[in-house]
Amino acid sequence: MEFDINGFINTENPDRSICREERQYAALLYDILLKAKKEKSDSETKNIVTKLIGEEYDNIEHVFFEATLMRDYFIKDKSGFNEKLIDYCFKDNCKMIKDKIDSQNEPFNFGSSSKTLKKIRNDLSDLDDCFAKGFAKARYMMNAKPDIMVIFTFKVKVYAKSLECKYTSPESHYENGVSQTFIQNDIMKFLFDGKIIKYGDKDIISKGSVILDFKDKICEDNIDSRIKYFVDKAY
Repeated sequence: MEFDINGFINTENPDRSICREERQYAALLYDILLKAKKEKSDSETKNIVTKLIGEEYDNIEHVFFEATLMRDYFIKDKSGFNEKLIDYCFKDNCKMIKDKIDSQNEPFNFGSSSKTLKKIRNDLSDLDDCFAKGFAKARYMMNAKPDIMVIFTFKVKVYAKSLECKYTSPESHYENGVSQTFIQNDIMKFLFDGKIIKYGDKDIISKGSVILDFKDKICEDNIDSRIKYFVDKAY
């Protein structure tokens, strides 16, 4: 038995690829977007990236790989962040949650496995199912991270879009059937529509989350042509 290593990741025909690791394809896309950020006047780059992210843009301002935005901004202001997160996840029931949380010495990370947080969650969830759903949403949001986050401008406005890369695996779902895209969209609404993160003094408008299937024709054509384009320029 023998195999050819050249077929492990075949960008010319992904159907013949062996590698099924989505991070490999996310890394390819990340590299493409970073180069698009640098080559702002390159029309070929712009056409390819527009097709990949599904948005028109003037400039790519930032590209983040597996950015843990929820956890990192929680660390900057734990109490303030939790107050906003409770408002978002618990809506009309937020006062009871805040009273319970405020009675503790240290603000909780809602994505943690803290015994005290678990007890509060269990006690309140026994009272009403809406508490269980709120705690689940907060936990999923705190622990989720997009494969790639893109911040871009178009006609003087600033936008953010979350990209999830897939190759052969289906979209992930959490315990209660909530989809990965649903939670990523919640994160985008919370952070950007909720004005928790801004771009300097400008608001960032959420464009939601999208799954990029690397066996899809749009990805196949544009990833291949982009890689070829960079190779031609480099050599």
